[in-house]
Amino acid sequence: MNFDDLLNNVADNYDETNAIASGYINFAQDGVNTLVSFDAGGSTCDNNKGVVIATLQDVSASILSTDNIDSDYSSGRLRSNHWNNRNTS
Repeated sequence: MNFDDLLNNVADNYDETNAIASGYINFAQDGVNTLVSFDAGGSTCDNNKGVVIATLQDVSASILSTDNIDSDYSSGRLRSNHWNNRNTS
């Protein structure tokens, strides 16, 4: 999963920390599925109104972490020259 567009363009005051720990991305169990939510205000926002952006069918929320996020910010640090480091041949 990649949340770069949301974190870069929609998130309020996102400081490139861990998007899950800071409350911008949330995984919630719903039966056998996992709901993926995005909260533009993160955990520092008073209203904490996340919006479900995806449902992962037959996936347990307990197995998801930053390791499942393909993002410049997933580990809490920006990977410099992310696009330039890709193999273009």
